[in-house]
Amino acid sequence: PGPSGPRTRRRWSVLNRLALDDYLRGVVGSEIGSGAEYEALKAQAVVARTYTLGHRTAEIADDTSFQVYHGFDAENEAVNRAVDETSGQVLTFQGQLAGEVCYHSTCGGHTESNENVFLTRPVAYLRGVPCTIPVPAPAATGEMAAEEAPSQRVVTSTALAHAHVAPVGVPTTAFTTESETRFEMLPTAPATGETQAAGPLACEKSSWAHWKIRWPASAVPDIAILKSSPNGRVMQIRVGGRVISGDDIRRALRYPDAVGRIRSLYSTSFTLRREGAYVVVEGSGWGHGLGLCQWGARGMAGAGRRYVDILTHYFPGTEVTTLMAHVDQSAERRQ
Repeated sequence: PGPSGPRTRRRWSVLNRLALDDYLRGVVGSEIGSGAEYEALKAQAVVARTYTLGHRTAEIADDTSFQVYHGFDAENEAVNRAVDETSGQVLTFQGQLAGEVCYHSTCGGHTESNENVFLTRPVAYLRGVPCTIPVPAPAATGEMAAEEAPSQRVVTSTALAHAHVAPVGVPTTAFTTESETRFEMLPTAPATGETQAAGPLACEKSSWAHWKIRWPASAVPDIAILKSSPNGRVMQIRVGGRVISGDDIRRALRYPDAVGRIRSLYSTSFTLRREGAYVVVEGSGWGHGLGLCQWGARGMAGAGRRYVDILTHYFPGTEVTTLMAHVDQSAERRQ
C-alpha cells in the first residue's frame, strides 16, 4: 500500500496482431505437434487456415475451444516451411470456402458426421469416413507420377477471397428432450476403390486409440445408451432421469484422472457394461471425431500419403484451392 491507501489492481489485456501465416506458424505445431510427419504438418496448415478464414468474424481463443496457439514456442523449421509451402491454400467445396472444417486428436478408427455430434444441419464434407491406410499404400519414398502429384490437383482461384460460411454451432443446453430438433441424415461418405480396401488403423499410434475407464456403479446409477450412430458413436444416453445427446455426453460423463483432475470423457465412441461393483466404459479416440483426425493424418503421412490426399480423404468432395489474394500478399511481404 502507498501513502494514499491500498493500490488498485489493474487488469490488462494484450492484443497480438498477426498476418495470417504468422498466426498459423504458432497454431500448426501446437495442434498436431511440431515433430509430426511433414505431409501431416502441411495438411494441418491448410485445414487451420481454412478454419481461421471461416471464423474470421468471431473472436478466436488460443485454446482447444477454437485452435491452440502457442506462438514462437510451437515453431520450428518444418512447421514454418509447411505453412510457407501451403501459403494461400484452403479447402473448398463446390467453389466455396469449406468454412466449417474442424479437426480432432484421434478418431479411433472412423470419423463421424456432424449432425451426430453437434446436432447441427448435415454438412456435405463432414461425413464419417474410415481412418485406415489404403492398401496398397504408396511408398514413402520415390517420385509420384506426374498425374498424381498434389501440385497438379491444387485449384487456383480468386473468387473466394471474401467467402464466409457460418461456423458449426454447439447446442447451448446440456440436456435434450424428445422434442429436440431433428435433421435429415446424409449418408456416410462411400469408400472408393483405393480407400475401400482394408488397411491398418491410421491413428493406431495415438495413446488414445483405445482406452478404458471405470466408475463405481453407485456413482452412475441407471445409466444406459439409448442411441448410437452407424459409425459406432453414442448419440444419446440416459443418466438417471436425464437424457443427454451429442458431444455433451463427453462433458456429462466426467471422471478423475490419475492425479485427481476432473476430465471429460475422451470421446463418444464407447461401450458400457457392468462388472461387479463397477460400470466400465471402454472406447476409442479423443475429441469430437469430426473432420481431420490428426493422428490419422500422421499415420497416412508416415505411409507415404501426400497432404492433398489426406485432406480430401477426411473431407470428402473438397478440393485444395490456392487463393490468389493471399499469394499476392505473401509475395508483397517477401519483396
